[in-house]
Amino acid sequence: MELNREELLKELQSVASGLSSREVVEQSTCFVFQNGIISTYNDEVTCCRKTLLNEINGAVRSDPLLDILSKLPDKTIKIRFEEKNGTNRLIILGKRRRVTLAMDAEIHLPIESVKLPKKWFALSNKFIEAIQMAKGCTADESSDFGLSCIHCAPEFIEACDRLQAARIKVNIGLKQSVLIRKESINHIIPLAVIKWGLTKTWIHFRNKDGLTISCRRYSADEYRNLDSIYDNLKGSRIRLSDGLLDVGSRANILSKQNPEGNYLTVQIEQGKIKISSSSISGKYTEFATLRGYNGKGTKFCIPPDTLKYIIKEHKTVLIESKRIIAKGPNFIYVASITPAEGQ
Repeated sequence: MELNREELLKELQSVASGLSSREVVEQSTCFVFQNGIISTYNDEVTCCRKTLLNEINGAVRSDPLLDILSKLPDKTIKIRFEEKNGTNRLIILGKRRRVTLAMDAEIHLPIESVKLPKKWFALSNKFIEAIQMAKGCTADESSDFGLSCIHCAPEFIEACDRLQAARIKVNIGLKQSVLIRKESINHIIPLAVIKWGLTKTWIHFRNKDGLTISCRRYSADEYRNLDSIYDNLKGSRIRLSDGLLDVGSRANILSKQNPEGNYLTVQIEQGKIKISSSSISGKYTEFATLRGYNGKGTKFCIPPDTLKYIIKEHKTVLIESKRIIAKGPNFIYVASITPAEGQ
């Protein structure tokens, strides 16, 4: 079988979200080829799509296959399955080169347990924007499972990590609330998904290329009611200029490398606002002019995507004694604040 190497590589990379770094279930570190479909599965996320390798059936370890295909100089390659002396192999042939990879002809990955929905529904891009904002308000690790999830309710999406909370109005047609782990649903953001569907234990998304990504869903019965967080919201109003979008983007270069979480530190004082970030690579600080605030110095931490959303959608925040609040027609964001240095 002769095919375009780069097209195959892009195909494999598109389903990489379902791979596991360790074998949580058998073959969860593998690409599985079966009946013209390529699949990955790690018990929380599964991906599938049609494959160029439609004559291959079996499982191949993902790391060596990806690494080799990314480094081969050939524009086109030949791939075939070979059984020799009781050993199954995937053979990759280029110009003056041959690669042999071990292949399991038997498929053990439980991909057939993930049933796709019978009906698919259009997905608004507002859903993706809401996920981007909400994911910054989830905890990375917590004894409270709900804090590491995004709560998708029929009328809104929300998240809370005890220090901050966000609720965004968006309705995609859910009839009941579900919880989805942040690490799972985060994978759909770059995939340009346009449809969604629901089954008993999974929520499914699909893009125009036919790629399906399914995220395990959990019951929201015990999710904490956050209504009280959004009561009595008032304070001194501050307008955030569009120029802060560029400041946040520059600060995000370092903050996204921080293993403890991607947050910007925003310090507000009379006449100026300071945005800073840090990681193992270094520190970034930038000042901007701030007009119309005469209160005490205040600082807070905020995810870059959340700050971007607030500036684009509403441009103003409210400062009260212990909280910073952003409230627009379709969203609410609340975070704890601390006195600025020197106050």
